[in-house]
Amino acid sequence: METKLSIAIPTYNGAATIRETLDSIVSQLEDGVEIVISDNASTDETPEIVREYQSKYPMIRYLRNNENLGPDRNFDLAVRRSQGDYVWLFGDDDEIAPGGIKKVLEVLRSHNNLAAIYVNFSLYDRDSGQCLDERYLRIQHDVYCENSDTFLARVTISPNFLSSNVVRRSLWIQAKPMRYMGTYWVQYGTLLSIVPGHSSYCISTPYVINKGRNRLGDKAGMALDILLNLLEIIQGLPKSAYSRDSVAKARKKARSFLPRKISYSRRNGLSVTCPLIKRLVHQLGLSPIFWLRDMPLLLLPRFVHQLLWRFYKLKLVNDIYWKKWHNG
Repeated sequence: METKLSIAIPTYNGAATIRETLDSIVSQLEDGVEIVISDNASTDETPEIVREYQSKYPMIRYLRNNENLGPDRNFDLAVRRSQGDYVWLFGDDDEIAPGGIKKVLEVLRSHNNLAAIYVNFSLYDRDSGQCLDERYLRIQHDVYCENSDTFLARVTISPNFLSSNVVRRSLWIQAKPMRYMGTYWVQYGTLLSIVPGHSSYCISTPYVINKGRNRLGDKAGMALDILLNLLEIIQGLPKSAYSRDSVAKARKKARSFLPRKISYSRRNGLSVTCPLIKRLVHQLGLSPIFWLRDMPLLLLPRFVHQLLWRFYKLKLVNDIYWKKWHNG
């Protein structure tokens, strides 16, 4: 039978969570759907767990890299190793809510030649089980987007979450995703590269349950560097496909994370260097708020950022932050 949809799971040392992920998927599989697992040379029990599931579910294919190629390269390989017309990239620590696969297939059958589908998600804290955000993208109804600008204006940076992306495999391969390797945003940059000239779709119901954790460690302040990569990708979007307003809206949403990423990185040992300051000024130097808020925040000593983190973790403060982020 022709494979319509591949659920591609790039994984690295996912033994602690991949059972829950697979359980949420195999319980709702339909004809024409496969699971592809691209293992980035895990050193834990991930291979044994996957083989256990393979013995029960023959639609699971498992491919393992000889060495860890980094997340971006493995994301790309997960798509290329898939056989479906469309590929749902999915994290090894997230889950598909009941009805999610059926909904995606219904959209694909109802709309021919979509470039991509964005699937909304809910955000949970894995340790406590607390729901942090029931509906990450604030849309109440599905949205059919006839062009790329409508799509970006609607989703802004929400598709940077891996498990929200369903892409047409042939367009992904043609888009030359290698240019985004090392940014940690290959899924976002490639998605916005394939949407121009095609229609796309946003599913409003949060069929994805985001239970992921930050695995970067960030001892060298990677969070700030990765955010700057995202801003550069947005700024470099082709003007022929995306309007100034939609690009500005996406940049504004990404920039709303800047104070938190600065403080997070400084708290974890980021050093303030001339190259870092030059990169920040190049990206953000025309904004008065950068000089009044962000640069002074960057220059604060580490112990101050540790105090700010304790303040941020207060529930009232955290709730205010998320409410402002969504409304902003």
